[in-house]
Amino acid sequence: MTLNKRFLWTLKEAYENEAKPGTSFLDWLKSKDDDYFRIIKLGSGGRVSNKPRGPKKVMKIDLTQEMLKSFDLLSKLSEAERETIASMLNEMLNPKN
Repeated sequence: MTLNKRFLWTLKEAYENEAKPGTSFLDWLKSKDDDYFRIIKLGSGGRVSNKPRGPKKVMKIDLTQEMLKSFDLLSKLSEAERETIASMLNEMLNPKN
């Protein structure tokens, strides 16, 4: 279980145990001060290693070959599929927010 899931599960469990009937989760959450979240236990934990990791191996990529694969894939798509991909890329690269 990831840390985020464990944290959310712990909060949900605390909400169910502590909240009065009719209290929304958001209202219960707002009623807690910052110290409440600092003392939440997420598990028994384990030993922390402060040993720095060594550098990772750099993987070489043949950009020409990758570009040709992309062009080949795009050539096999229908016009509607290409428009959908173009639209998604445009939204990712040029967010409106």
